[in-house]
Amino acid sequence: MANSVNTPLYFVVVNYYSTPLIRSLIGSIESLEDLSDHHILVVNNSPEDTGVHQLATDIKRLSVIEAQTNLGFGHGCNLALQQIYQTNPSAMVWLINPDALLCPNALTSIGTALAEEPDIAILGTGITDTQGEPWFNRGTFNPWLGYIGHRESGHRESNQDRPMNLSVPSRWVSGCSLILNLANFPD
Repeated sequence: MANSVNTPLYFVVVNYYSTPLIRSLIGSIESLEDLSDHHILVVNNSPEDTGVHQLATDIKRLSVIEAQTNLGFGHGCNLALQQIYQTNPSAMVWLINPDALLCPNALTSIGTALAEEPDIAILGTGITDTQGEPWFNRGTFNPWLGYIGHRESGHRESNQDRPMNLSVPSRWVSGCSLILNLANFPD
């Protein structure tokens, strides 16, 4: 995906005593095909978790941002986004939970969605549970009932067989895995 849009891809992970999970996530990131210009930023919301610094020693493209305290997920992401935006205001940023793993075809699916809809500013990804069942594939909202849904009825796609449809409009996306196209934000 980074090659298809000619911009660096930044993965942002917020750490709260989750270094072993982050190590597994990084393994899934590093195994992606066509991943060239990428960076991994880990916001350390748990200063006592010093194991996260070993990751930075082991992995060349990984940097740790020390939060000094637990800022929470949103503020931790904002801290990383500010740093990325100052360096590269047209970057692609993938906010992802430390307990997530990327599917081998993730970049192909995302590249296709961005090629189909180049004006996308926020792209939510499909999310499956540990059994491969869809947990999130489209955020819906029914204002009459106040119902917020996270799965499109009757929609089942295996994450191993084919990519989830990422180019379907959605009322909301899950914060545990989403891509920000900073170039499509006015500020």
